[in-house]
Amino acid sequence: MDLEKLYEVAPWPMRPGDSKAQARFANIVELFNFLLDNHPFFKFLSCKGYVRVLDVMAGSGIAGAALAKALTRRNLKVNLTVSDVRSSDLQLVHEWLKEVRGVEAETMVAEVSKIHEVMPGRAKYYDIVLLWGLSTPHLDPWEMARTYSSICHLLSDSGVMAMDEADRIFNIFYKVGYKDFFVEGESKEGLTVATIHVGYDERRGMFKRATYTLPRFEEVATFGYRFWDLAGLSAMGWLFFKDVDLIPPSAHKIPGLSHVILLTEPRRKISSKDLKMDPTLLRCT
Repeated sequence: MDLEKLYEVAPWPMRPGDSKAQARFANIVELFNFLLDNHPFFKFLSCKGYVRVLDVMAGSGIAGAALAKALTRRNLKVNLTVSDVRSSDLQLVHEWLKEVRGVEAETMVAEVSKIHEVMPGRAKYYDIVLLWGLSTPHLDPWEMARTYSSICHLLSDSGVMAMDEADRIFNIFYKVGYKDFFVEGESKEGLTVATIHVGYDERRGMFKRATYTLPRFEEVATFGYRFWDLAGLSAMGWLFFKDVDLIPPSAHKIPGLSHVILLTEPRRKISSKDLKMDPTLLRCT
């Protein structure tokens, strides 16, 4: 799978043996401690002794494990499900949880926009769903709508969906400017990872970029990316949830972490069945 190849060279810290990932894990735990202590969306947990958490697009499960650690510190038992289309990193969640007691963890390979289909008996099952790791650029607007709907099916009536997000419209297009060639960082093998613009899909709103490793200029994969903004994700989410809030870095003050979008109380007015068939616009491509 090309996505597996991409994450083999990706310069993003997420594996337990990486000191940068360990520091990131500690910061995520601190952020969840802040949210659990201070945000009213999580007050419903006060009457619970057992919390079910779903971490989607989870990668190594770093965020789900961090939330589990924050919850167990409050004497809550946790059932954690981590899911991704990439199977290779999912088992790493057990390493993140090695020193965390009171957690039952399972892994599941699934597309996030269809995740309810592989969990047929889990309607209204989860208390918290995470979409963490600045992962939404992998989802076009049509997939994002389906993702919200699928997650609403799985969340309890008072449940919360949490996403860490950045405003890419402001940060990329205004502050930096869109680059045809951009150096993303250094891989774990010490190679430079760069991406090049190769096209744009106007029906899906996706910028197509090819990933290469330097200095040999070897192609890794080509993917589409959606440069989401905070307002766009929040407004679309509002169609699926009764309430939405945004916690900026200036509020949580955790170094290296971005904004957090919180959504609560699924409306369930638009079901996954309603969105199952592609609209004409997509079927005609």
